[in-house]
Amino acid sequence: MNFFALSGIFSGVAMLSLTIIVLLHDYKSRLNVAYSLFLISASWWGLSIYFIAQATTVGEAFFWWRIAHIGVILIPITFLNFVYVFLKLPSRKAIIVSYLIGILFLIANTTPYFISNMRWVFDSFYYDSPPGPLYIPFVAFFGIIVFYGTYLLYRGYHKASGNAKGPIATVLFVYSVSFLGGSLAYLPVFGVDVHPAPGTFVIAFGAPAIFYAITRYRLFNIKLVITELTTITTWGLFLTRIIFMKDLNSVWVDALVLLTAFALGIFAIRSAIRESSQREQLQDLTEHLQQKVAAQTQEIRSAYEVEKKARIELEELDKAKDQFILTTQHHLRTPLTIVKGYVDSLLNKPPKTTLAESKDALNKTSVATGRLASLVNELLDISQMQVGKDILRREPVNPKKIVEEVLSELQPEIEKRRIETTINIPEDSTIEADPHKIKDALTNLLDNAVKYNKEGGEIKIKGEKTRHPIERDKQIYRITIEDTGIGISPEELPKLFTQYFQRGKEAEKLYTTGRGIGLTITKNIISAHNGRIYAESEGRGKGARFVVELPI
Repeated sequence: MNFFALSGIFSGVAMLSLTIIVLLHDYKSRLNVAYSLFLISASWWGLSIYFIAQATTVGEAFFWWRIAHIGVILIPITFLNFVYVFLKLPSRKAIIVSYLIGILFLIANTTPYFISNMRWVFDSFYYDSPPGPLYIPFVAFFGIIVFYGTYLLYRGYHKASGNAKGPIATVLFVYSVSFLGGSLAYLPVFGVDVHPAPGTFVIAFGAPAIFYAITRYRLFNIKLVITELTTITTWGLFLTRIIFMKDLNSVWVDALVLLTAFALGIFAIRSAIRESSQREQLQDLTEHLQQKVAAQTQEIRSAYEVEKKARIELEELDKAKDQFILTTQHHLRTPLTIVKGYVDSLLNKPPKTTLAESKDALNKTSVATGRLASLVNELLDISQMQVGKDILRREPVNPKKIVEEVLSELQPEIEKRRIETTINIPEDSTIEADPHKIKDALTNLLDNAVKYNKEGGEIKIKGEKTRHPIERDKQIYRITIEDTGIGISPEELPKLFTQYFQRGKEAEKLYTTGRGIGLTITKNIISAHNGRIYAESEGRGKGARFVVELPI
């Protein structure tokens, strides 16, 4: 057997054996089927090369040369199909197009327009088949498909991470070398005097290399593969002996041995498959248990986080309760002490006390009582709004007049701190609201803007009718109060309207006697009007902006 024939039979038998092994392992796997189609195409090419080398006439060699080109046409198409399945790519339009074009070339292969004739010299194993006009487009088609498949592998390698890079890199390298070496088989077609057998051997070694890459990265079960490969090799050896054996008695003996080897091989392969299946089931069970343990661990961790969050909330509520008690004690005790002090002084004063002295004591008692009543009303408003009681008396309200009234009441403090105020609200602005409650809400906001502003600072109040930020078909009235005061830290912003009797650290430094419920009351009032309030600030010392949005 000459070198040319040896290269073909080696290539064909090697890849055909791999096809049997791959399909025996799992014929339902898309990857196995795609890989087997490529192996069959390459095997077709290799076996055809063998029959060309064994031909005794030019006509016979030319026939097998056409048969070989069926494999040549299918090799790039099945290669591209394998790449798509191997990389798990979703779209497969390119494969469909390549198959359709491949069918056209298969038809063209039967005409002189593909390969016109063949010149063949037996002694040197040299053959020359001038290409027809359709052969040049086929070579271009072959190159484009191979280049595109290689590009997909290259792109997949760069997108992959970790262990996924290994098999892609191996397949990319082996296929690049295989197709570059296999391209030598084209050279004699174009009149280049080169022996095509090395190219055939490169292709033959390329397929096992890919197989090694797949087994190396455990896409196949290596123990099962070895069993199948050993069994099939044993069958092949005995079958070869039978084919070339001339002694009839020896043929019968080898045939009997082959049948025995076949039966034992089937038993060995089935045992290996069963063992592999059991191992995979055990592995799946182990992975399932690991996933279950991981899920339960996550549940425990989540439960712990929930318990931790609940504990923190309870601690915060406990602190709020203590702070509430301390705050109410302080704010209730102070006016009550004043009331009691002046009442006792009136009761203990001598009969000759003048009316002016008594009136002064009563006035101070009245002021203290008013402070006490104001605090009680604030607490009552919070409790009423929290239980959903409607305490609003809506009527048309001019927001500019309310702002002017509040600023008039705060004017002494504004002048004392030399704060400049700017009102930018249209005269004809009107909203449906409870005038007293809205005034309370704006009083709290403007009072804070004054108290927590800097000396010589500025307060800008703006009112405008605008569209709802989400429901664009609705309109809202937006009131913005912006100051140049102490600002609000990012940590304090989310808690601003949610925690009772708790204020920012800078606010506590400036006004230690603040009750810390003004913003809570303001939020409840705005929410009762189906509106919303939020605050914005770039940080401490950079001022704050409070925005009230009310439905129109």
